[in-house]
Order: sequence, then C-alpha cells, then structure tokens
Amino acid sequence: MTERGQANIVMMILVLFLVFGMFIFLLALLQKPPEHPMDNMYVHSMLLSIMRSDTGYPEENCKTVADAVACAFFEPYYKCGDNVPCYDLASSIMQELVNRYRSSKKNRLYYIEASPEGRVVSWMGKAVEISLPKSNEYIKNSLQKSTAEEKIQKLFKGEPITVKVKLYMAEIEAGK
Repeated sequence: MTERGQANIVMMILVLFLVFGMFIFLLALLQKPPEHPMDNMYVHSMLLSIMRSDTGYPEENCKTVADAVACAFFEPYYKCGDNVPCYDLASSIMQELVNRYRSSKKNRLYYIEASPEGRVVSWMGKAVEISLPKSNEYIKNSLQKSTAEEKIQKLFKGEPITVKVKLYMAEIEAGK
C-alpha cells in the first residue's frame, strides 16, 4: 500500500471515531436530567407529615400514624377506639393522606410500604405489610423516582422494635 492509501485509511478511521463520539454525546443529551432536589425534599417532608399525623384516637398504640404502623406489626390484635384494628387504621389513614398529596401533584405516583426489622409477630399466619397501592412495582423500579425512609422505634414488652417505612414518588411518564 502506498503512503497516500495508508493516510486515507487513518483519516477514515478518525472520521468514524469522531462521528461515533458525536452520536454518543447527542444520545447522552436526550436522557432526562436527574431528579430535582426539591422532589427529594418534598417526599421526605411528606413521609414525616404522614407518620406524625394524629389519628384521633387517644390510646398510646393509636395516637399517631407511626404508632398505628408499629402496632400493626407488633400487636396485630390490638383494637383502637371503636374496635378498629391497628392495621386497618394505619392503612386507611395513610391512604387518605397519600390521596391528599396526590391531588396537589397530579403527575406523580406514590407508593408507601412498611416492614419490620428483626422479630415479627405474625397476624393470621403471615407477616403484616402495609403497601399503598398494593404491590406497585412500576414505582419501585422507576429510574425517575424520589425515595424517603423513616424508622419507627418503639418499646414492645421491654424490647426495642424498629419498623422501616419507605415512601416512593415517581413521575408519570407519557403513555403510561
């Protein structure tokens, strides 16, 4: 091969690398920007507000939503006020509060779940879980989501217990 032929091949390879690099750069520009920091602050504030909300019941196990969630896992047969199980109370109030927030940000989906750490008291033969809406894997697996986590720590029969509550907020994508 002549020197001119070798130079042409090297130039074609350089041009291909340049075109390939530009293609990768433009593809990176098409991706969505990372989540807005305000979304993160919003979802953390929302979870704290939900957990600290008063249920309207005077009993220690039912006074706040956090108390009712802990009660649902560690005293599942306990009934609040007018014969409402802790689990039902926590679920209904969390659902009501999430629906209130949902109305202010209509292009968002919410998923809240609670799970105990360590020892679990079973309720009707299975561990109690609170998830609203039920098993929404789309939100948990979404790339564009904000997550907040809160740990509820209580004493139960002299032993410390912990329930982890997570709130996911994902943006509704067009066409979903």
